[in-house]
Amino acid sequence: MKLQNYLAGNWIEGDGDGSPLFNSVTGEIVATATTKGLDFANALQYGRENGEALRKMTFQERGLMIKALAMYLLERKERYYEVSYRTGATRIDSWIDIEGGIGNLFANASLRRQFGNDSHYVDGEYAPLGKNGTFIGHHIMVPKEGVAVHINAYNFQFCHGKEVWIFHLANEANELELRFAYALLRHSASKVQIQCFPAEDKCHV
Repeated sequence: MKLQNYLAGNWIEGDGDGSPLFNSVTGEIVATATTKGLDFANALQYGRENGEALRKMTFQERGLMIKALAMYLLERKERYYEVSYRTGATRIDSWIDIEGGIGNLFANASLRRQFGNDSHYVDGEYAPLGKNGTFIGHHIMVPKEGVAVHINAYNFQFCHGKEVWIFHLANEANELELRFAYALLRHSASKVQIQCFPAEDKCHV
């Protein structure tokens, strides 16, 4: 099986045979993976052009989206235990990452209760900065534009594949930051994988 990359709204295979990912218990090849030939510049542009859908979502909508994702993953957790076993992990080892990670999603989803049903957040009270209320200061937090780079720990290698994944969402960082992260990680892994998750695909798994 050759793993695909979710890039710019589509599942795409990289060029060539890819790197083998091994079952740590039996030594058999589980799958192959590669990012060779993928258009990362297009992925960045896709994130910039499609980020508005996520930015328009309210805190309540985002929280419920994360909750739906957590419930989806929890219903299928045994699949992840089976895959994790192939990396050489025990069930307890896997529990921390699988159900612990899903628990974090539920916790993050519950944070929506601390905010209103808006896409922005007004922080605290305004500060009067001028006489007679003619000039004030107030912090208003709004969604950032661009793309964000999310880097997973380099030592989280799936089935000894020596792969590092860079996840970038349509929200925050710029291309220079992505290139810097890529160059930095090239010193600690034999291969760097990049996946794109567009904002409009809210619960795609």
